[in-house]
Amino acid sequence: MTIPSETINTKTTSMAEAARSHHTCTTCKQRPKTMLLLPCSHLAACEQCVADMSCCPMCSRTVSCVIRTFII
Repeated sequence: MTIPSETINTKTTSMAEAARSHHTCTTCKQRPKTMLLLPCSHLAACEQCVADMSCCPMCSRTVSCVIRTFII
């Protein structure tokens, strides 16, 4: 059984886009998520966008603390 290369390319592209969006800031959708919001523990924003956040964009809980993360 042979799988057409265009099917493989389409699936690979969509998987790459999904992975990229999973690691992209929920606010600006451009920079990587690097800031962990507490107390909810959502990794939801980049350093630039978190400066203006008082509530988590994922669950709407009030943000009491922010921790910069380094994903390697």
